[in-house]
Amino acid sequence: MPVWSDLAVSVSHAYAGTPMSTGDGRWVAPWFFSTWLIQRGAVDLRRGQDLWSFTSGAVVTMPMGWRRLQRFAPGSEILSCAWRLSWPDGSGVVDFDRPLELSPSPSLLAPMRRLLRPPHDAVEELELRAARAAGAAAWLAQVLAAGANLHQPVQGDERLRRAIAVLAAEPRLGPLPHDHLRSASGLSPVQLDRLALVATGCRLRRLADRLILARIDGLLADPARHLAGIAVELGATDASHLVKWYRRQTGVTPGQARRGGAGIAASSSMLPARRSLP
Repeated sequence: MPVWSDLAVSVSHAYAGTPMSTGDGRWVAPWFFSTWLIQRGAVDLRRGQDLWSFTSGAVVTMPMGWRRLQRFAPGSEILSCAWRLSWPDGSGVVDFDRPLELSPSPSLLAPMRRLLRPPHDAVEELELRAARAAGAAAWLAQVLAAGANLHQPVQGDERLRRAIAVLAAEPRLGPLPHDHLRSASGLSPVQLDRLALVATGCRLRRLADRLILARIDGLLADPARHLAGIAVELGATDASHLVKWYRRQTGVTPGQARRGGAGIAASSSMLPARRSLP
């Protein structure tokens, strides 16, 4: 059984206003889920041959990284928030492949509105954390009721968990620390890579990249941290190296991710695990 206290909850953005009239939804990876309250106007979402239409008052959630086309009616206004729920191994908690229409319940919308305001003191920071958790709980309950798949964390092999713990302890760019991974797991790089692929659907390199991205996003959430210092901490040769690596992974630069957070931690680092060991 999963240990629910291990769940990590964060928000990649929260804003209210007029969205771009059109977009292709490809600028972030598909393991984030954007939720819109359409306050005015309407939107059409197209993916392949499928078309979904939503009008004023609807609440809709979808994978942010879809290769979808969106078209808003002129004058449309939305309240938008993107949740990320993840396990300690970097895997996502839920997965779904179509827009889901949710109930416009106060338990979901009130936290979304609270997330618009960045904290100015310790009390407001605690209020923000409570809103983040409450909104995520309401969102998760609704998407599971609507048919989303629940992904459990990697289970069944302590060797892989020990290897992931090594990667999580000091996520850094560059080659994997194979000597440390071998000491922790007792497996060769090839054996460990195969085990990770069976358990998560991802090779060990991808698992390490998730953890690196999570660390970068956490550092970007602190406005006092400069990119050059983050680059040194993560083992990049310089800030330019970090920017290129981050853009290759996410489709945006660290600066764009930081500005998109509106004072809330950007989170662009978790792929849902497609499989888990029995």
